[in-house]
Amino acid sequence: MISIKKEKHSVIIKALFGLLFLLIVLFSIKNLYVIIVNKSKVENLTVQIELQKKSNEHLILKTKELNTKIEETKKAYPTTQELEAKLKEIFKRMSILDYNLVLLGTEKLCIDRHILVSRLDAKTQKDKKAALGILNYLGETKQSTKDENVYFVDYIAQKKALK
Repeated sequence: MISIKKEKHSVIIKALFGLLFLLIVLFSIKNLYVIIVNKSKVENLTVQIELQKKSNEHLILKTKELNTKIEETKKAYPTTQELEAKLKEIFKRMSILDYNLVLLGTEKLCIDRHILVSRLDAKTQKDKKAALGILNYLGETKQSTKDENVYFVDYIAQKKALK
């Protein structure tokens, strides 16, 4: 058997307890450091989240304001149905025995811009020129490539009159 002197035994035990104590202290310091670093990261992230929330709220408010402005602008211009009814009435009044204008339909491109599809039936070139003058008054007119009696008018609507 191996025998260890009592003095050496107490020195080894003291060294082991000292080493154990040193390890516990170092482990505690490391954990305390990790906790402090994580806490500062959490605080930084919290600040960033608050800034992001404020930014998002500002963007949401700005978006709502823009949407209300868009709606107000849309209301300021006639709708496709209103425009179509108005133009059908005008075409009906402008059509005479020499030429006949018929509104086939309208296509909305944006808030104030429409494409009008109209049919023009004229007896003579002079009548056709007179009817095209009416269409050109409404906007830029282009003839269809498929049907020579169909014309497309790039119509830009004016704002409704204030009531």
